[in-house]
Amino acid sequence: MRRVVIGVVVAVVALGARAVVGARAAVDPSRALLRGFICQPAVAAAQRELFVQAVMRPLPATAKIAMRFMLLRRATGARSFRQVAGPDLGNWISPLNPTLGERSGDEWIVDHPVVGLTAPADYRLEVTFRWQDAAGRLLATQVRLSAICSQPLLGPDLLVQSVAVVPIAGKPALDQYVARIANAGASAAGRFQVRFADGSLAQSRVVARLKALRTLLVSFSGPACNAASPPTVTVDPGRRVRDLSRSNNTLTASCPP
Repeated sequence: MRRVVIGVVVAVVALGARAVVGARAAVDPSRALLRGFICQPAVAAAQRELFVQAVMRPLPATAKIAMRFMLLRRATGARSFRQVAGPDLGNWISPLNPTLGERSGDEWIVDHPVVGLTAPADYRLEVTFRWQDAAGRLLATQVRLSAICSQPLLGPDLLVQSVAVVPIAGKPALDQYVARIANAGASAAGRFQVRFADGSLAQSRVVARLKALRTLLVSFSGPACNAASPPTVTVDPGRRVRDLSRSNNTLTASCPP
């Protein structure tokens, strides 16, 4: 099994029209095929995986066989795939047994997982199969593409959607602040705090869990809203949650006229 780890993308080049070397013999689909496709999305990049199994069988007069694996990536919003550089990608590989492929019944199977995929993006593997005769002359090449593996950006995305200011009857110096907290991400958020701050006054509420695509209301009582220095509400100020975006974690209340 060849295990390819893609961490930081080393290089990305545009894929233009690439001509496949002319073949002297028609390639039966059973002579070069991909199977066992697996696409595993995950929150952590190290657990995101694309897997295919490549199977190659000899053509008549074959003496040498080889494969080349290329990883293609399509960024969110892009129309086309681009080639991604990485270890064990883009190089021709041959069987450990140099005689494999000389007999008509030979079969070469290569498991090829790629992990550490960045997200969000779409991926697919392009596998090129090559057959040569005993003199090293090219008999044929064949290119196969795997199915598309979509890797969404998983994880919680906490945000403060709104802060309502509600007068408290009989207490003109106080207001109630009702914050709508949302999780716009694809995963649940574990234990976190919601903090209300109005000048030197700070209060916190603990939320045990907020499921994906759900909202909840958190209330605080504080001084009457002052437009000159309105209070703010912050979700997860302690950064305990692996939040996809923290740009929406704080919201300032809008004081009524």
